[in-house]
Order: sequence, then structure tokens, then C-alpha cells
Amino acid sequence: MEQPSAGINYYHTVKDEFYSSKVSEDERNYMRLNVELLVEHEHRYRARAKFLLKNHILQMDFKEKQVEYYIASRMAHFSLREISDNYYQDLIALALPRKKKDKIAALIELFAQSETRLILDY
Repeated sequence: MEQPSAGINYYHTVKDEFYSSKVSEDERNYMRLNVELLVEHEHRYRARAKFLLKNHILQMDFKEKQVEYYIASRMAHFSLREISDNYYQDLIALALPRKKKDKIAALIELFAQSETRLILDY
């Protein structure tokens, strides 16, 4: 099994900002939860990333919302809709790198960011 590294990598990219007095408590909570999710769920996110790369769409329910991830034109998207609504709202769009391992790493971060947003209703 691969050593989890996404959470550690993310932490190193945001640690200066995290400890800055300019960051609000809400932003700090977002970064903290994002790191925790990356560390705890990297294996699950990696499996999802491989599925998404193969199938180009992944849908699931989260509380009263439907979540959709899809790939189109070398972009990965995170969309959300309330169960009662009839349309999806794109919340995150991410350009995918060329190499497969870099695509997987980018998707792992996308899954953690989107899950963080869902949990914190951010």
C-alpha cells in the first residue's frame, strides 16, 4: 500500500498561510479539515479518482444533496444540487495535468476540497 502523502503535501503548501494572523478562523478550520480528510481518506479518494478517470462521471448522495464529479475537455468538475432542485451547480472546475499520476493527485485534492465544503457547508 502506498504511503499517504496528499495530506502532508497539502499541509506544506498551506502551512505558512495557516499560521498567519491574516487567516480567519473559518479559513483555518477549512484548511485543518481538508488536511485531516486527505490524511484519513487518501486511499478512498485514490480509488474514486481511478474510477472517475475511467468512467468520466461519478455521482453520489451527501445528506440532502446530490454530488456529481465529471471530466470534460481535460477539466474535472465538482457539481452539487439540492435533492429538491432540478439543476446542478458547478462549484469547482480544475484543469487536469497530462500525466495519469498527476491527474490522480489532482483528483484526490478535488475530492478532499469538495468533501470539506460539503461538511462545513462552505
